Amino acid sequence: MEKKIRNQIVVYEPRRPRYNGAWGVYDPPRNVLKSIPGIVPAYKAMLPDNFRACTLAFPTWRAWADCCHKIWDAGIGYIAHRQFNFLGRELKGAMVRILSDPTKTLYDIEALLDDPEIQKMTEEMKRDFQIVLAGMTPRNLEWQEKALDTILTETGGWKVAAMNEPDIEKWTLLYLIRLGHKNLNLVYGGGYDGCFGLVGPPDFGTPHVEKVAEFKAAWEKKGPIVDAGGDCMIGGIGGLGGGGMCMWENFAHFDPYDKESTEGTFDFFEACFKFVLENRLPPGMERWNAVARGADGRETPKEEQPSLGFVSLKSQQRLNHTFEKSKERQRPSEKCSIDEETGNLQKEFQLYGFT
Repeated sequence: MEKKIRNQIVVYEPRRPRYNGAWGVYDPPRNVLKSIPGIVPAYKAMLPDNFRACTLAFPTWRAWADCCHKIWDAGIGYIAHRQFNFLGRELKGAMVRILSDPTKTLYDIEALLDDPEIQKMTEEMKRDFQIVLAGMTPRNLEWQEKALDTILTETGGWKVAAMNEPDIEKWTLLYLIRLGHKNLNLVYGGGYDGCFGLVGPPDFGTPHVEKVAEFKAAWEKKGPIVDAGGDCMIGGIGGLGGGGMCMWENFAHFDPYDKESTEGTFDFFEACFKFVLENRLPPGMERWNAVARGADGRETPKEEQPSLGFVSLKSQQRLNHTFEKSKERQRPSEKCSIDEETGNLQKEFQLYGFT
């Protein structure tokens, strides 16, 4: 029987086991794993000592933004991303524990949320982001770590100790360098979409974070989306080489198989758009992704997609065929003029609505 917690986090009674690859896919490897004594295996990155993964946290958003600029100026870091906040400001501490421990599942989230240590960890990570340092040599890594420590001292930031536990650090490192866990975007109810989009320098986006989070938190209390604390904003720390800007996306987790959840999420996105206009914020993802939806704001039926000029597999195959034919016509005995060839391609593009 399906059960929901925090509005739209789907679990079942009786409990179901966690299938995350640790038990194997087919019977023979699963039986082999069961025959091995010891703890349940979990995926972690066992890389050389020239890698470090840690979570940085800050007392204010101003300090958070200052740290971004100082990291860019110092030229340190391999990856920097506010990643795990997609799980929600109030839930990410518990979820990191669940996801880094193969014996835990979503069934454990409520008990973990009552754990004082998890509560402390969650509060500490309120304004955070993850960073991976990669040294070309051990000496280079040592210099980057010293530079980062200096930056944290100057901004009042710190490394979250709970995220530096060996198992969690290895799991974090694997997550960030592989992005092999993106299915977790759908971990709560099976669906998500992004809203708001405070893209730009960190000095521009950070002053609006709390206002946007409060708006979303009020909608979470209505029930259609997961009650995660309002702030589910994630994004890369530096959209271009050398830094200069941050990308923001506030996750809205919902149940796509629940009509009330999907209808309520759509209403929430419409409210986000009005909120953006009223507060003179930049366009949000609730509108960026609208091109993939139908006239009623829902998913566009497949039979309607070709009429909208979507680059479907069929149209790609047709365009590929056109280019291949153009190569054949360029043979010396059959060469045609550039103007003629351009005209042929323009007709193909017009046919599929690309012009």
